[in-house]
Parts: sequence; C-alpha cells; structure tokens
Amino acid sequence: MVEGGEGSSRRRSETMSHYLLITYLSTLTTIALWRVWRRFAEYIRTVTSLHDNTQRYFAAPDWKLSFLKKHVLYAPTFQKRKNRELYLASVNVGTLPSRLQLFFLVGCVATNLTLCLIDLPSSYVEGASQLRERTGLLAVVNMVRCHK
Repeated sequence: MVEGGEGSSRRRSETMSHYLLITYLSTLTTIALWRVWRRFAEYIRTVTSLHDNTQRYFAAPDWKLSFLKKHVLYAPTFQKRKNRELYLASVNVGTLPSRLQLFFLVGCVATNLTLCLIDLPSSYVEGASQLRERTGLLAVVNMVRCHK
C-alpha cells in the first residue's frame, strides 16, 4: 500500500512539472509573439514610408498602444514618474521594476508557491519528502530559465 502511495505521488509530481512547463512555455510564446508583432509593425511602417514624401499614414498615434505603454509597459511600480533606484544603506541594489515586470515576477513566485504547496500529503514524512522533491525540481527549472 505504501508503494502505491509513492506511485500516485510520483504521478502527481510529474503532473505538476507538466503544468509548470506549460506555464513557462505559454509565457515565452506570448512574449515572443509580442516581439514578432512589434518587429513586423516596424518593418511595415518603414517599407510604407520609404517612397512617401508626406508620410501621413502613421501621423495619427495608436491610442491603444500608447495607453498600454503608459500604464503597463513603461509605468513604474509605484506612483513615481520614473523607475527609481533602490538604495539600501547608501548602496544601490538596483531599480524598481515596471508594472509589467512586477506582474511577471509576482506570477512566477505565485506559480512556484502553488506548485510546491498544492496537494501535499498530511503526514509529515511524506509531505516533507514531496516538498523536498518539488522545491529541488523548481530550483533547477528556475536556474535553467534564468540563463539565456
């Protein structure tokens, strides 16, 4: 009976790792599609304005993109005009992230905590064993993901 419990916990851990992989791949795909779309828009803009002396087609700004840039992409985390440097005892420890970067950081931490703590067994020994396996797996996945 103990062996069946380990098999089901192993399947559960594999399922969690698949969910983590799906989450990371969907985030990566979203960012890649955004970048490809922006590059394509820049290319089309360049090509259409090469032989046009007036260049009036792109004179009107896109209000959706400007709203997205102002309130999400370039907006600071708090209500400051710019992303400020963070000092700890007169030592610069970096800058505050933009709202989009903060969203991705909070999502990454929330995903890691969820995948570590979801559906742990009630017994201390089995729960500690599964928590050790999951945190080790997530540590390796997070290290691989951080290196380009």
